[in-house]
Amino acid sequence: MDELQDDHVARRIVMRREVWDNLVHLADALRESRGIEVTPTDVATIALEAGMSEVRKAAETATAALENKRTKGGKKKAKRKR
Repeated sequence: MDELQDDHVARRIVMRREVWDNLVHLADALRESRGIEVTPTDVATIALEAGMSEVRKAAETATAALENKRTKGGKKKAKRKR
């Protein structure tokens, strides 16, 4: 993406200026330290995808816990006579 497209994305997605500045800083750091040509939009996409992965994992864990609770909740343990 060129700078014009980056600006277009920045105008379409509402974010605080400091967030955009951090994305620019991270893109610059990747270019300088690793020679990777990325734009702030690329960095935002990577961060969003990583965050969505974590959201999915949390949702799966919550769903599994709910299912576990339902199956255990429906079965009552018989008390042992001593």
